[in-house]
Amino acid sequence: MKKKKWNWLGYAVLAGIVLSGCVNELSSPAGMENPPLAPAESLEDTAGGYSVSGVIRLWKPRSGINPSAALVQIKEKDSDYAVAEGVRPDKNGAYTITGIPPGEYRIEASLEGYDLRELPLTVSSDTGGADLILPPLLRPLAAAGLGNNDYFLTSGEGLLLCGTQISSDWGETWTSLFEIGSESYIWGAWNGYAGTYAAGRFIIGGDADEIGFYTPSTGEIARPAQFFEPETPSPPFSRVNTMSVMYRLTGIAAGNGVIVAGAYTSLGTSNLSYSTDNGDHWTVLPLTEPSLGRSIYALVYEGGRFVAAGGNSASAQGYIAWSSNGRNWTQTEVTDVFGAPVRSLAYGGGRFVACSNITPYTSYKLQPKPHIGGVIAWSDDGGQTWNPVDLKGVFGEEGNEWIADVCYGDGVFVAMGGGKDTGLTTIAWSADGGETWNRVEQSVFFGRLGKVTYAGGRFFFLINGRMAWFE
Repeated sequence: MKKKKWNWLGYAVLAGIVLSGCVNELSSPAGMENPPLAPAESLEDTAGGYSVSGVIRLWKPRSGINPSAALVQIKEKDSDYAVAEGVRPDKNGAYTITGIPPGEYRIEASLEGYDLRELPLTVSSDTGGADLILPPLLRPLAAAGLGNNDYFLTSGEGLLLCGTQISSDWGETWTSLFEIGSESYIWGAWNGYAGTYAAGRFIIGGDADEIGFYTPSTGEIARPAQFFEPETPSPPFSRVNTMSVMYRLTGIAAGNGVIVAGAYTSLGTSNLSYSTDNGDHWTVLPLTEPSLGRSIYALVYEGGRFVAAGGNSASAQGYIAWSSNGRNWTQTEVTDVFGAPVRSLAYGGGRFVACSNITPYTSYKLQPKPHIGGVIAWSDDGGQTWNPVDLKGVFGEEGNEWIADVCYGDGVFVAMGGGKDTGLTTIAWSADGGETWNRVEQSVFFGRLGKVTYAGGRFFFLINGRMAWFE
């Protein structure tokens, strides 16, 4: 009996020792393997919070990057304090953040290589549809050497041409064409207003009826032609001698073995001319061909046809003309759509997109004209009919927009403009063929008249001698 009693006593003592050790283990910080539980008050707050969900999209998907790399956070309305732990979306951009107390907040999404985007957020129940599109990150370029007289951007052979400046490193450094070759003096006081790349050389149109040529493979610069003073050129220069009545070449396009040049204005003839020998000799079209009201502002070859845009600023009329061969043209007035001369054209995805500026014009300062905002419109039939879009204040206060240029690249249209009153530059993009537009909030420019081009996987922007790019 004593032995049995001893066994029960031993079990009791052993149990006490084990229990005491467990209590000490649980109460000792050194013994913790998991984070401590939140206080009861915190658990109650979390349980009583709401969820916020949405989708994060990228303005233009890039290889190897998807929305799952973005960070989504909800922050206090007036501070940078995050009220909940940030989350990463799934590969399709969908995310959910839970446990958000009722209140006024900001939702913020960020991703390296894209600009940060945030929106105000009111939480009073489970909230869906908190969607954000991450815009491109605009990066300024030094653009040393560029001046206010460098008016256009184009590219070819891995080179970026801005007016009469050339860059081989996508805009980081520039060399003046004035400085290339022993005959650089022939470029004196010459400005580049329009240009294109065709058949191995850049063809540049300038002020006072000049055309110049630059061949990257040889470094040759051909002499600009003074159309009012035709003469036989001295080798190795090229001289254009038939466009003596066109002033300021504002558009040059090449396609199907033909180059077409358009001018800002003309004196008694059409402001369109064409060349079939890569710009060495030109033929001015007769006055019976379209003059687009008075001035040509844009000229492209896309979709198997040349399309020219322009109009008459004094009368606020806009025109579009098209041709399959550069010689025979059809013109239509589009004032009812654009309300002003058409300033720029771009083509992509089977569609043309065009834009016009604000029109506070009077007819020769005498007859008042309607004051309307800039317009963006698209055409799926080669420019014959146009459909205006609702800009929803993207470029500035409605009726006060100024839209200077539009461009296409890698599946998106990009436009550059701004508000007339603020003078600040606005850049916006459209991923649905120009029908809806999203603004890039940041800007490195002041001014409204600018140019944009797509080259080397980047969009380049030029205004007042300054440049920037995004991809």
